[in-house]
Amino acid sequence: MIKSNPVSVILKSVPIVALLLSKYGLCQDGNASYPCSNVTSYEGKWKLTKAYENGTMVSTPRIDDVIFDFQEFKKGASNYSLSIEADNTFATSFNITGQTKRKCYDQIDMGPVMSTRKAPAENFVQIETFLSNNLEKMTKIKQFEEEGGLTLIMKAKHAKIVCKYVPSPRTNYEGKWKIMSAFSENGVAVSLSPDDDVIIDILPDEKNPSKYSWSIKADNTFLTEVEIIGHDGSVDVIEVGLSVPTTRKMPDPKFEAIETFIRTDLKNMRRMKISKNGKTGDEILSMRAGNGIKLKCKKLVST
Repeated sequence: MIKSNPVSVILKSVPIVALLLSKYGLCQDGNASYPCSNVTSYEGKWKLTKAYENGTMVSTPRIDDVIFDFQEFKKGASNYSLSIEADNTFATSFNITGQTKRKCYDQIDMGPVMSTRKAPAENFVQIETFLSNNLEKMTKIKQFEEEGGLTLIMKAKHAKIVCKYVPSPRTNYEGKWKIMSAFSENGVAVSLSPDDDVIIDILPDEKNPSKYSWSIKADNTFLTEVEIIGHDGSVDVIEVGLSVPTTRKMPDPKFEAIETFIRTDLKNMRRMKISKNGKTGDEILSMRAGNGIKLKCKKLVST
């Protein structure tokens, strides 16, 4: 006689599976299960990454961010204000009224939505129309951890919003920095001219506190963006955009190696931090990627 495996028998019962998942801190969403986030607060800034209406993805700005700012009215309370910075600003509030049984959502009751009324730039038209039509209809919200940080989802019957958490910067990278050393793949040193500085001018983004605009002046000038997406101990985890030249002249030979590095290697950087030189007191910005790719800069002090 073949005995049944008691575990396989239990798992055939969907209600029991849901009970077990709930008991051990797991959520079931369709056929997938993942750890529930023990949410104590949604407070903070979140960047919109996707929006859907009737199952169709809504066009969002490619360069400009749409930032959701959740603030608790009172610590530990279940009611929030929500401000959204698109081209216009949207403002509303909501209360958490309960929880769904299976998919880890908090049920919410949205308040009326107000907004400024200027004509939005073309790249904001679709997402602002979506927010005007659907934000007040949202009925549930949740956040969960996945690779790359925290994700937040808001849902209505025919609409869905997906956001990524914007971590607060632990340090201020703003300022002018002189490249001191650079290493390309396999730790190969990049040639730098001893007589000509390569300067990085870093400015914070007005809406997104974890994003910085970089202007890099070698022989040509390059623009890129660096965004902090998380933390790894004392180091910031980053994503770096493509370095786009604003001038396209043939560089002087003494700048060729560093301009190649800026174009091809800078975008691969994944970690960034500021430290202090114990001997000189200089602030040092360090970046690194895999395969020996590194960059080190010294902050220039304004006089």
